[in-house]
Amino acid sequence: MFLVTDIEKPAFTFCPGNFEEYADSAVNYTTIQLPTINATDNSGQQPLINCSGIRDKYYIGEHVVTCIARDGAGNEETCQFSIQVRCEYFIKL
Repeated sequence: MFLVTDIEKPAFTFCPGNFEEYADSAVNYTTIQLPTINATDNSGQQPLINCSGIRDKYYIGEHVVTCIARDGAGNEETCQFSIQVRCEYFIKL
């Protein structure tokens, strides 16, 4: 009898890179529709993906989003990216 152990981590098929957005100067935040973050696993089953740092509103500054894909054997892979929110002020002449 053979015992097969899964030691291969899931793989992210899409993990966005760092990007920047501009906030509405009247409220100093923006809302962002993040793209779908996907991963696959050698087992053929879809790994569970949990992300921290996702918010309804992103205020001016840097925000780090970390996603972890975990397969049924407990193997993990991480996807991390940052969102830089800037505010563009206009001066009326």
